[in-house]
Amino acid sequence: MTIFFGAVGLVNSFANQSAPTGLVGLVVAVVGVFWFRSRKPLYAVVLTTAAGEKQPYESNDGTFVQSIVTAINDAIVHRG
Repeated sequence: MTIFFGAVGLVNSFANQSAPTGLVGLVVAVVGVFWFRSRKPLYAVVLTTAAGEKQPYESNDGTFVQSIVTAINDAIVHRG
């Protein structure tokens, strides 16, 4: 969304030939690009029951979350 507002500011500056608006739009767009690139995926353990879905654990570490899911699945299979 930040990138969108930056782009709108840049387009507005070209339409109105206003340098300050263009500068603000450029700064907002650059900040939006850096923010978007710094985002990391969020992995979650999702448990589904008759009562609905729950997400008891979330993390940026996909390997650890996968190990939790594997342990839960192994426990269910072992119990029968």
